[in-house]
Order: sequence, then C-alpha cells, then structure tokens
Amino acid sequence: MPAGLLCGAASVDITPHAQVPGAYLAGFESNRRARAVLDPLEANAISLSGGETHVALVAVDLVGLQRPWVEWIRDRLAADHPQPHNVLVCSTHTHSGPDTMGLWGPSFLGRFPRRTGLDPAYQDALLDLVASAVRQAHAARVPVTVRAARFDVPADWTRNDRKGGGKDDFGHAVAFDAADGGARVATIVDFAAHPETLWEGSPLVSSDYPGTLRRRMRSLAGGQCAFFSGALGGMVTPNVPLSANLEERKSAVIRLGTGLAERAHAALRDAPPLADTGLAAARRPLALPLANTGFKVMKLLGVMDREFMLGRVRTEMTCVRIGDPLSFLTAPGECTPEVGREVVARAPGEHRLLLCLGCDELGYVLTREQWENKEYAYERSMSVGPDTASSLCDAADWLRARL
Repeated sequence: MPAGLLCGAASVDITPHAQVPGAYLAGFESNRRARAVLDPLEANAISLSGGETHVALVAVDLVGLQRPWVEWIRDRLAADHPQPHNVLVCSTHTHSGPDTMGLWGPSFLGRFPRRTGLDPAYQDALLDLVASAVRQAHAARVPVTVRAARFDVPADWTRNDRKGGGKDDFGHAVAFDAADGGARVATIVDFAAHPETLWEGSPLVSSDYPGTLRRRMRSLAGGQCAFFSGALGGMVTPNVPLSANLEERKSAVIRLGTGLAERAHAALRDAPPLADTGLAAARRPLALPLANTGFKVMKLLGVMDREFMLGRVRTEMTCVRIGDPLSFLTAPGECTPEVGREVVARAPGEHRLLLCLGCDELGYVLTREQWENKEYAYERSMSVGPDTASSLCDAADWLRARL
C-alpha cells in the first residue's frame, strides 16, 4: 500500500437479538429485563496504519467491557492483526444495553448482586463480532487526510447531578477523508454525557444518543462514524426533566444526538487538513491500588470476573498520536470532568481526545477531594480507590514522554 496514513472503517451489529426479550439491562437498577429493541447496538472500528504502527480504535455500545474481555478480543485477532495490543476497545456506556459486567442481574434487596447478569452465549458471540469489525476495518484501509476540530454545545444540553460538579460543554471531532477524492472514510466524535437518556425503568435496548449521532453523521458526511465518551463521571447526564415519560425521552435522544452530529459536522467543515499525519502509539500497563472491598466481594461471588493480585487491579492506558496536533488517550473508567481535565492535559498536541471506558471499566475515577465528599458516596462505592486519578496522571506523563 502507499506510504502515509491509512484508514479503514467498519460497523457490525452487536444487538442481543437472540436474548430479547429477557436480557438483563445494565446501568440502573438490578434485574431490569429487556422487552424489545428500540434501535441497534453497534461496534464501530476505525483501523489506522502508518509506517510500522497499526492501531484500531473501537467503540462498542455497551455499559462497559472489562479488560479481560478486551484481552480475549485481542487473542482472537492474534493470527491476523499486525499489532493486536493496539486494538483499543472503548464502551460508549449506554444504559440500555445488555449487562456485560455482571453487576445488574438478580440481587439481594435490589442492591447487592447475588448472581451475574452476563449471558455466556451473548458474551462469546460479542467477542467474535467485535473482532470481525476490526478485521473488516483493517482490510478496508485507504490513504487518507485528517482534520480535527472542537465544537461547543449549549450549556443546557447536559447537567451534572452532583452539587459543585463540573462538565465540559464541548466535544471533539476528527474526520478521515480519502486522499484520492475526499470521500469520507470515517468520523470520530468524542463527547461527555452518560448515554442514559431513556432513564431507569426503560425496558428497551438502545444505543441512546450516540446511535442517533452516528446515523445523522453518516447522512451528513458519509462513511462510518464512531462515538467515544469523554469525562462523563460523577454525574454528567443529558438534561432531561426527571418527570419526562418514555416517549418524551425518546424524543430527547433524537434531539441530543442530532444536535451533536450537526455541530461536529459544521466544525469539521471549516477545519484544515493536518500537515503531519505520522502515526505513533504507546501503551502503559498499570497496577492500581484496590481500596474497594465491594469489588473483592463481587469477585468471590462470581459476579466480577477478573484477577486482583497483592491488593491491586491490573489495567492499562494507551496514547495514540497523529502528527503533532492530534492525540487520543484512553482512560480505564469514568473520569469525573475534574479528573478528565487533569489527565488529558498531559496528552500531546492541540487536539486531545480522552476516550473514557477505554480497554476497561473500573468505575468512577475521582479526585481525592471527591472521594472524601459525601456527595460522591455512590461513585466511591463504584471506584477502585482514591489514588486512581494520580496513577492515571502519572501514566499519561509517561506516555507523553514516550511519544
């Protein structure tokens, strides 16, 4: 293939059709069962190659996919992908998808999991489907140009339900256009708000507003589109009144997804191509101190399927750089906006995209002040520990030095 940056994209349906009705839905109350599919869930893969570096950025419409499952996807790609360790699987964090972490199945008193909500047949099929999307994207690579832009959104589109908590009223978009004629190959949109517009009690499988965003972007620009979640933790959410009924919430999904796509598209229209599209990537394994006894209990109950060794949990971060101006930095959980700003500021370039729930889902990542604040009691119960944020900052510094 010709020199320069190559990009290919593919999308596959990962909706649990065979498990609906009946699948446990993730993200709100336990034992919530799916009754119907509102719109499809997708795995969207964008494959990048430059020189000897090969990366796949993959977004899946799931509440979260823990690192062991990401590793198993990489295992499936070991024979036919040049660098499977650079396959970066990130979850959009939809709260209307199947329980892929095991936390939302049957419970004691509606609070404490007593059995995993995972469906083994779906999980096994999911691994093959995501690997298939990566293969298809890699096979479709063509030379591309790259444009990047930031776009602003009205402050009332989202809210933070934690007193004093911040939020980012902007997003980032990246366009990959075919070098031989400008046709869009792929678009990336990165934005921070929980995809939970349909809210608790909804029995519908849905990608929420990221799905609407992707469909609108494809109609505007062509090609594929992948959505990644920014610093949405504690507790950034679409600004829909709590009193809204399900039909009103369906309309809110369309409004938010369409509005985000149109603002991202308009910002990219005015963005110049990057002069430098050299590709580089660096990966940092981490062993985070585990201060949450609840995680250990869920491991003993068989609800959480991962290893905890010597009081630590293993995870990773990766930074991908395209030229001088553009970088993507994964974070293995839901950073609060305050943590997200600290972490992504350490990434290189002018356009720095934080991909939360990247290659892992370890719950909320809090500042030490938030960890000690009663306002964040729920987030603390779903967090590895108070030192996670500083560990991610240290890892980001290390990655920037490598790149």
